[in-house]
Amino acid sequence: MKMEECPKFDKCSAPICPLYKSVNKQEHLENERTCYYLLEAQKIDSEANFDQSGLGELYGAMVRAAYEVFKQPNINKHLQKQLLRAATSGSRMARGISLIKERNSK
Repeated sequence: MKMEECPKFDKCSAPICPLYKSVNKQEHLENERTCYYLLEAQKIDSEANFDQSGLGELYGAMVRAAYEVFKQPNINKHLQKQLLRAATSGSRMARGISLIKERNSK
């Protein structure tokens, strides 16, 4: 998948794009924004959320990127910290799916 195919491509301000090239070949500084989908891929039931949104291919790319970050933790330690924090919080994607389902059921 190419980064131009990402649903958030036109509005994204994250300095690292997992769809561009290896995340460990890109620099992520402390307090910089992180890719929405990379963070969402760390959540509980994230694969189902991506699939329900028609973004299964994107999920696979995010899982590979996260694996790369944790495989070499000293390279992107700030990014690793953000991914670990994301795994402990709720999913915005899941909330959006729930809202859509709720609206459609009315």
